Amino acid sequence: MPKNVMYLLGAGFSAPLGIPTMRNFVDEARRLRRGRDEYAYFDDVIRLIHDTISASRYFRHDSDNVEEALSLLEIKEYIEGHSQKEQVVKFIRDVITLSTPQIPKIPFEIVPSNFSATFFTRDQVWHGYLAFVASLFHLSFHRSNTKWEAC
Repeated sequence: MPKNVMYLLGAGFSAPLGIPTMRNFVDEARRLRRGRDEYAYFDDVIRLIHDTISASRYFRHDSDNVEEALSLLEIKEYIEGHSQKEQVVKFIRDVITLSTPQIPKIPFEIVPSNFSATFFTRDQVWHGYLAFVASLFHLSFHRSNTKWEAC
Protein backbone atom coordinates (compact mmCIF):
# COMPACT_ATOMS: atom_id res chain seq x y z
CA MET A 1 0.00 0.00 0.00
CA PRO A 2 1.42 3.44 -0.94
CA LYS A 3 2.61 5.63 1.91
CA ASN A 4 1.83 8.98 0.34
CA VAL A 5 -1.54 9.70 -1.16
CA MET A 6 -2.46 12.88 -2.97
CA TYR A 7 -6.07 13.89 -3.44
CA LEU A 8 -6.84 15.98 -6.49
CA LEU A 9 -10.14 17.72 -5.98
CA GLY A 10 -11.85 19.33 -8.93
CA ALA A 11 -13.88 22.49 -8.91
CA GLY A 12 -17.09 20.50 -8.58
CA PHE A 13 -16.04 19.01 -5.23
CA SER A 14 -17.74 21.81 -3.30
CA ALA A 15 -20.67 22.32 -5.68
CA PRO A 16 -23.10 20.03 -3.76
CA LEU A 17 -22.80 22.44 -0.81
CA GLY A 18 -23.96 25.35 -2.97
CA ILE A 19 -20.53 26.92 -3.47
CA PRO A 20 -20.47 28.25 -7.03
CA THR A 21 -18.36 26.74 -9.74
CA MET A 22 -16.56 28.86 -12.32
CA ARG A 23 -19.45 28.45 -14.75
CA ASN A 24 -22.16 29.80 -12.42
CA PHE A 25 -19.99 32.14 -10.34
CA VAL A 26 -21.23 35.39 -11.91
CA ASP A 27 -24.89 34.35 -11.66
CA GLU A 28 -24.40 33.44 -7.99
CA ALA A 29 -22.66 36.77 -7.35
CA ARG A 30 -25.64 38.61 -8.88
CA ARG A 31 -28.02 36.65 -6.65
CA LEU A 32 -25.97 37.35 -3.51
CA ARG A 33 -25.67 41.05 -4.40
CA ARG A 34 -29.43 41.72 -4.48
CA GLY A 35 -30.47 44.01 -1.66
CA ARG A 36 -26.99 44.18 -0.10
CA ASP A 37 -25.44 47.64 -0.40
CA GLU A 38 -22.15 46.51 1.16
CA TYR A 39 -21.59 44.41 -1.97
CA ALA A 40 -22.35 47.17 -4.48
CA TYR A 41 -18.82 46.75 -5.84
CA PHE A 42 -19.94 43.36 -7.21
CA ASP A 43 -21.63 45.31 -10.04
CA ASP A 44 -18.30 46.89 -11.05
CA VAL A 45 -16.47 43.57 -11.05
CA ILE A 46 -19.24 41.82 -12.98
CA ARG A 47 -19.17 44.65 -15.54
CA LEU A 48 -15.38 44.26 -15.75
CA ILE A 49 -15.77 40.51 -16.30
CA HIS A 50 -18.39 41.07 -18.99
CA ASP A 51 -16.15 43.61 -20.72
CA THR A 52 -13.97 40.67 -21.68
CA ILE A 53 -16.72 39.71 -24.12
CA SER A 54 -14.94 41.78 -26.79
CA ALA A 55 -12.40 38.96 -26.91
CA SER A 56 -15.09 36.78 -28.49
CA ARG A 57 -14.42 38.60 -31.78
CA TYR A 58 -11.12 36.73 -31.90
CA PHE A 59 -11.90 33.37 -30.28
CA ARG A 60 -14.71 31.49 -28.59
CA HIS A 61 -15.17 32.86 -25.08
CA ASP A 62 -17.78 32.51 -22.33
CA SER A 63 -17.94 35.85 -20.49
CA ASP A 64 -20.04 34.30 -17.70
CA ASN A 65 -17.23 31.89 -16.84
CA VAL A 66 -15.20 33.78 -14.26
CA GLU A 67 -12.09 31.64 -14.84
CA GLU A 68 -11.97 32.56 -18.52
CA ALA A 69 -12.64 36.21 -17.72
CA LEU A 70 -9.86 36.27 -15.12
CA SER A 71 -7.39 34.90 -17.64
CA LEU A 72 -8.33 37.66 -20.08
CA LEU A 73 -8.13 40.31 -17.34
CA GLU A 74 -4.62 39.11 -16.53
CA ILE A 75 -3.63 39.50 -20.17
CA LYS A 76 -5.18 42.99 -20.20
CA GLU A 77 -3.20 43.88 -17.06
CA TYR A 78 0.01 42.71 -18.70
CA ILE A 79 -0.65 44.78 -21.84
CA GLU A 80 -2.03 47.95 -20.21
CA GLY A 81 0.09 47.88 -17.06
CA HIS A 82 -2.64 48.56 -14.49
CA SER A 83 -4.35 46.07 -12.27
CA GLN A 84 -7.79 45.59 -10.78
CA LYS A 85 -6.63 42.37 -9.18
CA GLU A 86 -7.31 43.36 -5.54
CA GLN A 87 -10.96 44.13 -6.25
CA VAL A 88 -11.41 40.91 -8.25
CA VAL A 89 -9.75 38.80 -5.52
CA LYS A 90 -12.00 40.45 -2.88
CA PHE A 91 -15.01 39.73 -5.11
CA ILE A 92 -14.11 36.04 -5.42
CA ARG A 93 -13.43 35.73 -1.69
CA ASP A 94 -16.72 37.43 -0.78
CA VAL A 95 -18.82 35.32 -3.17
CA ILE A 96 -17.28 32.09 -1.84
CA THR A 97 -17.66 33.20 1.79
CA LEU A 98 -21.30 34.21 1.29
CA SER A 99 -22.05 30.92 -0.51
CA THR A 100 -20.39 28.60 1.99
CA PRO A 101 -22.87 27.07 4.44
CA GLN A 102 -22.02 26.63 8.11
CA ILE A 103 -20.78 23.18 9.11
CA PRO A 104 -23.60 21.55 11.06
CA LYS A 105 -23.14 20.98 14.77
CA ILE A 106 -22.62 17.35 15.63
CA PRO A 107 -24.88 16.30 18.52
CA PHE A 108 -22.42 13.79 20.00
CA GLU A 109 -24.55 13.26 23.09
CA ILE A 110 -27.41 11.76 21.07
CA VAL A 111 -25.42 9.77 18.50
CA PRO A 112 -26.60 6.15 18.67
CA SER A 113 -24.15 3.32 19.20
CA ASN A 114 -24.75 2.12 15.62
CA PHE A 115 -23.61 5.48 14.34
CA SER A 116 -22.01 4.53 11.03
CA ALA A 117 -24.62 6.24 8.85
CA THR A 118 -25.35 9.27 11.03
CA PHE A 119 -22.23 9.92 13.08
CA PHE A 120 -21.32 13.27 11.58
CA THR A 121 -24.73 14.48 10.51
CA ARG A 122 -27.96 13.17 9.10
CA ASP A 123 -27.47 15.51 6.14
CA GLN A 124 -26.07 13.15 3.51
CA VAL A 125 -24.20 15.89 1.65
CA TRP A 126 -22.33 16.99 4.77
CA HIS A 127 -21.85 13.42 5.94
CA GLY A 128 -19.66 12.69 2.93
CA TYR A 129 -17.51 15.79 3.40
CA LEU A 130 -17.00 15.28 7.12
CA ALA A 131 -16.20 11.59 6.68
CA PHE A 132 -13.69 12.53 3.95
CA VAL A 133 -11.93 15.03 6.25
CA ALA A 134 -11.86 12.50 9.10
CA SER A 135 -10.27 9.94 6.77
CA LEU A 136 -7.58 12.46 5.77
CA PHE A 137 -6.50 12.51 9.41
CA HIS A 138 -6.90 8.72 9.82
CA LEU A 139 -9.51 9.31 12.52
CA SER A 140 -11.73 6.59 13.83
CA PHE A 141 -14.30 7.11 16.54
CA HIS A 142 -15.46 5.02 19.43
CA ARG A 143 -17.67 5.55 22.42
CA SER A 144 -16.09 5.36 25.85
CA ASN A 145 -18.52 5.47 28.73
CA THR A 146 -20.81 8.34 27.81
CA LYS A 147 -18.77 10.29 25.26
CA TRP A 148 -17.34 9.89 21.77
CA GLU A 149 -13.59 10.03 21.28
CA ALA A 150 -11.44 10.22 18.20
CA CYS A 151 -8.46 7.93 18.01
